[in-house]
Amino acid sequence: TKTSGKGKARMRGIGYRRFGGADVLQEVDVREPRLSTGRVIVEVNSFGINPLDYRLRRGEIIPFIIPGQSRTIASDFAGTVVAVGPEVKDLSYGDEVYGMVNQLSSGAAADRIIVSNEQVARRPMNIDNAIAATVPLAAMTAYQALHDLAKVKAGQRVLVNGASGGVGTYATQLAHIAGAHVT
Repeated sequence: TKTSGKGKARMRGIGYRRFGGADVLQEVDVREPRLSTGRVIVEVNSFGINPLDYRLRRGEIIPFIIPGQSRTIASDFAGTVVAVGPEVKDLSYGDEVYGMVNQLSSGAAADRIIVSNEQVARRPMNIDNAIAATVPLAAMTAYQALHDLAKVKAGQRVLVNGASGGVGTYATQLAHIAGAHVT
């Protein structure tokens, strides 16, 4: 957060105003989040970039961009809760958290973001913010593929093509935990 010449605080983020390569990324002004029911405001310490993020930036997945306005990047984040809205029972000011935003509406690469209580969880204390900000999208994708789509059960065989990538790393571990034979 910086202060403008008029003494008014403004937030900064990393975003783009037009589709393109990494060269369209720039520091942008971001609106200060306003607290609402069921939401928390998180001061972002780290954010993670996924293939979804660069595909959005290049215009391969068309989000709505208003000419002259910017979109912030990044789906995954880690940080500290700085405000808690009504009806949020399981998080408090100062909690270290990590989570994922809906990148089609707003990204996580800003000083502070507002997220639904369901999009954030307490960060395990055995991993730091930088590591935590790499987990949500890849881990959720692997979980959904194995459990929601494939319905993997103990004793089944699972081939993980690309097991050293983000999603593949989690898919390998989750399939093993489910009791599958993993190749």
